[in-house]
Amino acid sequence: MKKILKRSLSKTPETIKKFLDENYHKNLKIEEISKIIGINQNKLRKEFKEQYQTTIVNYVSELRMLKAKK
Repeated sequence: MKKILKRSLSKTPETIKKFLDENYHKNLKIEEISKIIGINQNKLRKEFKEQYQTTIVNYVSELRMLKAKK
């Protein structure tokens, strides 16, 4: 029997990315981000990684490097 997985239409990863794009310069911790966004830390990490194939920490590091180059 073949299971069809319905992809969640959750806006959570996009919300996280937008928040990170606007606040990359702050020294935020995953715990703080999860409280601000309003979801569990594990779900936050998992959904972001599934959507963008990178961790939140790596994404913020890359973003900071790109901004520093400019």
